[in-house]
Amino acid sequence: MDVVPPLQPIDFFQQAKISSLRKLEVYGKYLQPLSFKWGAGWRHHWIVDGFAGAGAYDGADEQDGSPLIAAKWARREEQRCGYPKVKCINVERDPACFHHLTANLAPWAHLVTNLPGEFGDHLDRIIETIDRDPAFFFLDPFGVRGIEMALVEKIMQRPGRKTELLIHFSERSFARMAGHASEGDRATVAERMAQTKLARLDEVIGSQMWRPWWTGGNVDPGEALEKTVDLYMSQLRSRGFEFVHQIAVRDNLADRSRYRLVFCTSSPHGVELMSDIACRYERGLAEEEAAGQGSLLSEIESREDESRLIDAIHKLGLGREIMTREKIRHVLVPRSFGLYTSTDYNRAIVELVKRGGIDRDTAVGIQDREDLRFRDFAQGSLLEALS
Repeated sequence: MDVVPPLQPIDFFQQAKISSLRKLEVYGKYLQPLSFKWGAGWRHHWIVDGFAGAGAYDGADEQDGSPLIAAKWARREEQRCGYPKVKCINVERDPACFHHLTANLAPWAHLVTNLPGEFGDHLDRIIETIDRDPAFFFLDPFGVRGIEMALVEKIMQRPGRKTELLIHFSERSFARMAGHASEGDRATVAERMAQTKLARLDEVIGSQMWRPWWTGGNVDPGEALEKTVDLYMSQLRSRGFEFVHQIAVRDNLADRSRYRLVFCTSSPHGVELMSDIACRYERGLAEEEAAGQGSLLSEIESREDESRLIDAIHKLGLGREIMTREKIRHVLVPRSFGLYTSTDYNRAIVELVKRGGIDRDTAVGIQDREDLRFRDFAQGSLLEALS
């Protein structure tokens, strides 16, 4: 049987671009601790890839796409647990890509369900299949179609409350379509098409509040985009996700981001894990940028960052008097998403013990859920420690 020509060019999957590799790195790193975070007592843990593509990039250096990354992880979990703990559901609307997807995932067929067609058309069936089990949805469309707020609401309203999303928000696609906001309301065919595109963006954001930022003769696309992404995340929070954060994906530190990965969860452990990944991603970009340029400035900035974190933890602890290390991270990580790793927090707490800001005999052996009593520094002790 002939393969139907793809709606999205199949050569898109011939070579993974740097920005795609960055995205897949974030995705893969978050999957690894997911089973431990969700725990036992469920039929399965579910990974739903709403825009699966061909499953792999071919090219000179073969690269797993998101469906293969998930399937291989599901297989490792099966081997570790002795049963198919993780199940994957992939949706792909392009017939040619779906053909390749099915072939690429054939060795993992007992762990994977592949569905041809639009993600939105399958969502009710997917939700019914998952039932109350934990689920992680990866929505990575080519453009903005498929991440409409109504679909997110449906996901959020499913019976199970352990629901997390990672959404690809395409800056270029949104900006290109939003450019029609200044074209008036003439009833030409082109204008009617433009209004259709704007209505699509209304559905994505779940509001028309974004439109004024893109209207007029002096639009600053960068500023308009930042406001739009902030509004989008606010809309997601209003739908029930306690934590919504973004990672600006780009090839180099100084580059303008190509797209945002918007992460949604109600789990403090989840936001801590993703913040770790985001921080290491940003530091990796910074290290690439600084390669061969000397490290003095970065060392100074690192010490300043450490001092700010120590100060923030100490102020929080004094206000609460007694806190655990885990609780400190859960409070501060959402406020400073992507700026510090969990290791940074733990080191800062050790330093506070050494400086006398935490009442503990030794800085060795601090446990995550151990009560830590905070106290003011002895006069001058902090300045002496910093000198």
